[in-house]
Amino acid sequence: MNIIVAIEHRSYREILFAALQLLRPSVATTLICPDQLDQEVVRIKPQLILCSHITATIQVHAPAWIVFYPQSQKIIQIRVGNLHLTSTELDLDGLLALIDYTEYLISSQQQPMLHKG
Repeated sequence: MNIIVAIEHRSYREILFAALQLLRPSVATTLICPDQLDQEVVRIKPQLILCSHITATIQVHAPAWIVFYPQSQKIIQIRVGNLHLTSTELDLDGLLALIDYTEYLISSQQQPMLHKG
């Protein structure tokens, strides 16, 4: 499974990237600047994107995403398979559970649940 981490605040992005490398070493995790997100989504074809804003490219090319604090709002938007949520918080355990769920959907070949668009 491939994850792109492209959250706006650099320190938050780097800490989250390091935590994922430590806690989910089997997952290919790529750290990028948010302004490179669209081009890297097309190039890498990740199964999950952690970002701060959603774009048309993400909606078309990525089966799952978690948007942290879009437009500086204190919310998190989650789309993983048929799961669509908005929350005011997401701790590390919750994030890891969403990563595991995404990986489960992919490995069990339940791709229709990971619909695009």
